[in-house]
Amino acid sequence: MACQEFGFNGLGTGDPPDRRVVVEERFVQAPLEGVDVLFVIDETPSMEQEFDALADSVGALMSTARA
Repeated sequence: MACQEFGFNGLGTGDPPDRRVVVEERFVQAPLEGVDVLFVIDETPSMEQEFDALADSVGALMSTARA
């Protein structure tokens, strides 16, 4: 393990917690009329395959987004 000499105990004691607490929250967002999508694309030669894959997938992305 890295950094063992520092240790970390978020509870402030040396004892482990007695029980595990899990908090789960869910919500339903109201539908939106539209969204903006911004692509930041690296067009350098080393990214040529990724650029081609993105270009081939944009149609499918738009179809899925409209559903």
